[in-house]
Amino acid sequence: MKKLLIFFLILIIPMTVHASPYCDYNEYNEILKKAGNVNIMVDYKELEDSAVFTITLYNIQADEYIVNNETGNKYYYADTNNGIISFNNITEPKIYKFTIYSTLNQCDDSALATLYATVPTYNKYYKNKLCEGIEDYKLCQRWSTIDLTYEEFKSQIDSYKASKIEEADKDDTYKSIFDYMLDFYLKYYYYLLPSIIVISIISIFIIKKRENKFKL
Repeated sequence: MKKLLIFFLILIIPMTVHASPYCDYNEYNEILKKAGNVNIMVDYKELEDSAVFTITLYNIQADEYIVNNETGNKYYYADTNNGIISFNNITEPKIYKFTIYSTLNQCDDSALATLYATVPTYNKYYKNKLCEGIEDYKLCQRWSTIDLTYEEFKSQIDSYKASKIEEADKDDTYKSIFDYMLDFYLKYYYYLLPSIIVISIISIFIIKKRENKFKL
């Protein structure tokens, strides 16, 4: 029974070890650090009613290569411009994935790092005149996932503006008496203030005079 167990373990152990016998872990850690220095940037250019994006990877080293997971294409250092490579004319909004490998990796064939680039949905209506004054509204933001015809867009904008006017009217209706008094004072304070000062002085004088009368 023991011999059978030992034989079974011998069969399993080689299957669970994936590292190459030539793996130098110090070297592996170095290439792992270099892969971590590769960065990604997304830029865009606005057209009349759309946007075109460029995804750029930089700090690529001579012994590294990039795989574009969207296409499966590999790009080596010779394909870059001094360690920089750009993917142009991207229009489809989605998350793009790029994986980094090293030709020096003797330990395994897995990716050393993974980079993601998010291309957002461009809102072709965000510069429309209907959005003036309500730029923070979701239908008026540059990056907004909307799929509306112009008539639908206009209808929702009109409804939103009407709701804001209604809210403002409600706020005015529920203003307290103190708010009205404060508004009145702020509007006419240059007339009221001197009168208030004079009345206060006269009141203090009368009170003092009465106090002196009672003391006598």
